[in-house]
This record gives sequence, structure tokens and C-alpha cells, in this order.
Amino acid sequence: MMIKNKRDFIVKLSAVFVFVFFLSACEKETDTTPPGIITDLEATPDVGQVILTWTEPADDDLDHIEITRSPGEDMFYLQAPGLLGATLAGLTNGTTYEFSVRTVDEVGNKSDTVNVIAMPNTPFVVVSPDQNDYNPYGGIIALDQSGHVSITVIFNRPVSLNSLVPAKTIYFEGDAISNGTVALSNGNKTVTFTTTDIISDFVSFSPDAHFDFVLIGNDADDGVVEDSFGFPLDGDEDGVIGGNYVLSFVIIG
Repeated sequence: MMIKNKRDFIVKLSAVFVFVFFLSACEKETDTTPPGIITDLEATPDVGQVILTWTEPADDDLDHIEITRSPGEDMFYLQAPGLLGATLAGLTNGTTYEFSVRTVDEVGNKSDTVNVIAMPNTPFVVVSPDQNDYNPYGGIIALDQSGHVSITVIFNRPVSLNSLVPAKTIYFEGDAISNGTVALSNGNKTVTFTTTDIISDFVSFSPDAHFDFVLIGNDADDGVVEDSFGFPLDGDEDGVIGGNYVLSFVIIG
């Protein structure tokens, strides 16, 4: 290629840049391959909001994450790549939402959606008795004429009976009482735990009997009590799901 002067060189160089830009633009215009889908999508319900987390695909041209919700199909959330999550606030407690999440690349190609369902709600807690104000001589423990131990707990929402097993719930000096029943009332918000064994079978008064009543659900190691929607109990009421609800009390000998 002969270049007669500086002006010709600049003209030809500009033409090369224009051609390269044109090829690049053509490549982008003909890119019809959508980015990969997100994976590991999880939804954590909270009070009035839901926290979504995910793993992004490894696409170099990933531009943003698009989130929609139902109900509220007109609500769009756009999240920049690299954040790996989003907190969606302003939701109605007790309403079931479906969230659809997909990736979008630089030219607007969209992946298939990945969906997850969650319901924001107030924490599931014990209303009564309040373990912080509990008086061990306040009569929470009831003994029938035969000596069965009975304890009543009131929740703020209906409890799932399947998440309660008395043998893993009522403790005497660190050991689970082996036999018992649970009875629900008040729209399944009130639960009464009653031992099958009578108190003389497992208590040696010297002079008093010290108990721990522990709500830990259907597995003594890591079980949780759940409401009828499947929300775990915030037993220690610290705002975080989990934690045991514990009453320590004394039966006077």
C-alpha cells in the first residue's frame, strides 16, 4: 500500500478504524446467544421483604440480572453483576410471591428464567409464657391428680404439629422425657405438652424438681419448630431464625 502523504495516511487509517468498528458492531448485532442461567437461587423470607441469593454464569458479556415478581408483574428489579443477591422490600406479609430471575447480556439477549417462591412474614415466636419474664413459681407447670406434667405454650401463628415431638421437647435435668403427647387448640396457636409418665417415674425430689422446657422441634440435635407455613421458630427472639425457646422452672417438693 502506497501512502503519498500524511493526509492520505490519516484517511486510510480512519477507514481501517471505521471498518473494524463496523465489524465489531456487526458481531454484536448478530449475537443471539443468551447468557447462561443463574444457579443456586435461594429465597430467605424476612419481615416485609425477601432476600434472594444466587450464583452467576461465567459469561464475559453479562450486563445485568433481571428480577420480576408475581403478584406484581409490572415490578422490575435490575441488579448489576457481581452482587450475587438482592433484597426485595415493600412486600406484604403473609402473601406468597414467585420471583423470576434471568440474566441479560450486553446486546439484550435474555436467559431462561429461574423461579423461586417465598412468603415474607413476621417472625414466628412464642407469645406466652415470656421466657424473659418467667417466674418459675408462677404456675406454668400443671400436674393432674395422677401426677402428669403439663405445659401450655401460645404461639403468634398456627404451629405445625409435625414439627413437635414431646420426647424431644420436654427435658428433665438434661434428659428428654421419653413419653408424651401434644394437643392443639385456639386455631393451632396454643399447644399443650403433657407427659405420659407421671412425675414420680422420673423425678426424685430433693427437695424440689428442676426442669428445662426446651422447644427444639422434632430432632434433639438441630430440629426446629415450624408454623403451618413452614417458617421456623425464632426461639430466642433475637430476630434470626432458630435459637431455642427455654423455660427453666421448679416443682416444689
